[in-house]
Amino acid sequence: MMFKTKKLSATQLKQGIESIYDSSDHIGNDVSIIKPSKSRRRWWIIAIVALLLACAITTWLGFRVFSNHQPFHEDRVSIKMDGPRTVASSEEVTYTIVYRNDDPNPMTKVVITASYPQGFSVISTEPSASNSLNNRWEQDFLKTGEVGTITIKGQLRGNEGQEQALKANLTYVPANFNSPFSQEDTLLVTVQSSLLHLQIHGPAQANPGDEVQYEITYDDFSSIYKKDDVQLRVTYPKGFAFKESDPKADFGQDVWTSVALLKGIDPNTRQGKVRISGTFNPESPSGTVGFGAVFGYGHGDVFTPEKNETTSTEITKSDLILHLRVNDMPTNPVVNVGEPLGVVLDYENTGKYPLSDVTLAVKMEGPFIDWSTLKDSKSAEFSNDSLTWSKGKTISLADVAPGAKGQVSFHVSLQNSASIANLIKGGMVDVNKALAFNASALATYTVAPYKDNLPTGGTVEAKTGATTVMINSDLAFVAQARYFDDQQTPVGSGPLPPRVGQTTVYSISWNLQNTLHDLDQIRVTTILPPDVMWSSHERADVGAIEYDDATRSVSWVIDRMSATQPVLTADFTVSITPAATYAQKLITLTGDSGVTAKDMINNSSVSLKRPSLTTNLDFDPVGKGKGLVQP
Repeated sequence: MMFKTKKLSATQLKQGIESIYDSSDHIGNDVSIIKPSKSRRRWWIIAIVALLLACAITTWLGFRVFSNHQPFHEDRVSIKMDGPRTVASSEEVTYTIVYRNDDPNPMTKVVITASYPQGFSVISTEPSASNSLNNRWEQDFLKTGEVGTITIKGQLRGNEGQEQALKANLTYVPANFNSPFSQEDTLLVTVQSSLLHLQIHGPAQANPGDEVQYEITYDDFSSIYKKDDVQLRVTYPKGFAFKESDPKADFGQDVWTSVALLKGIDPNTRQGKVRISGTFNPESPSGTVGFGAVFGYGHGDVFTPEKNETTSTEITKSDLILHLRVNDMPTNPVVNVGEPLGVVLDYENTGKYPLSDVTLAVKMEGPFIDWSTLKDSKSAEFSNDSLTWSKGKTISLADVAPGAKGQVSFHVSLQNSASIANLIKGGMVDVNKALAFNASALATYTVAPYKDNLPTGGTVEAKTGATTVMINSDLAFVAQARYFDDQQTPVGSGPLPPRVGQTTVYSISWNLQNTLHDLDQIRVTTILPPDVMWSSHERADVGAIEYDDATRSVSWVIDRMSATQPVLTADFTVSITPAATYAQKLITLTGDSGVTAKDMINNSSVSLKRPSLTTNLDFDPVGKGKGLVQP
């Protein structure tokens, strides 16, 4: 079928094109700008909204899948601490930590930690912990259905009845999470008893002055873990004066460590004993006093008590109070060989009633007293190392009124060096032990009868207890000024006798000799008078001589001197140039000379003093008496 075309004019063509790009209600718009229709724009908007919605849904799903807020079954991951709920302190016990994962997801970064109470010591763990505290274990994964077990072997220490807490903690991160979760379990354990056992036996009653003994019995603890930390400590009652213990304490007079305690275990009875002796002094309070002992663990300055025991002693108070003094030293007296002793016993009636028929006795035990030197004791009777005073020779003792005081006394000397040397040779004295003797006093009396049916007592005793008197090593010290030595060879120079305006040099010598005990910290000193010059010529067998120009003091210092060491000598020279005012006079060359030392057995101080030295040269075989200064 054929169609005929109609030829359009130019004007018609232009109008047709404009009708395509312009609507009838927007005549005059720029036809060079092509704009889409409204229906196409709507489809573009719908597509963008759909895309954004899809992205939001995808993000939300990812957040729900991978976020740590994703709920999972926490109750399917657990940890449990298990073991005995009641233990004996120091007993070896075993605890287990069981942890498991029953969740569908594996766990990562798994860490198990244990929290131990104070007093818990770890012996071993299986598997081994990852830190020095033996309380941390780590593993990378805990699979679904996996169960882990940790075994802890240890020792729990504490007081009886004390409750302790052991804790186990589990931290982990689920495989599809980023943050950790935690689980914890606590096990409460009660200490019911202790493996450390002790008993105390002591006197039920004692008088002031009585010597008493306390005995502590303890069971073998050698099988206890960390037994080397075990300590026994005691608390003494007020007024108790410690004398000695067997075995000796490791620290002071009241602390024994396992070193001493384990040595004392009897292999048959599997028990050990500590015996402590002492006295209750006259000032001890009347009534009940307690002696305590505690077993525990000590490490450094920290002591953990575990087992406590006490025993009680009833102290009966005497009306007659006694005080015994040796050389005016009421406690811990120390004396030198051959030294005279002044012994004084003071007494006082502190009661409400007069005391009648009073007798007083002082006993000094041991072979060191030279009773042949006894004096000033006319009113006393001597027998068996004791002096006794009674109303027969001491009228004041017939009746001692309330508040009345008095004293008795005497003097006696110690044996000399030769006598003590013979005692040592004869085996009566052990020179390796402290030389000492005991002094004690005893009084007896009755309470005078009273009218009006007032109660009266029978014969009563009062004691001071034993005072231990230590004897120092026999240190001898001689200080001399010489111009000639023992061979009459000059050791000085210048005129003798000295002359005004001329210089004379003298030798000063010090001699030390020691027996019985070793000494240390030895120091000999003197002071030079203002007109005496230090000559700087000194010599010493051991140690060194020092001169201080500011104080004008001369010192000879020795670190140690053995009891078997021969005589030690030191000497130095001094000079004088007398002024005219010294004509026909003696000149003092040194002040008093003294020596101090420490007795290494007694742990006591030794001191001796010698008088000043002059130009009279009292010890010089040739120059003696030639000391007056000539004009």
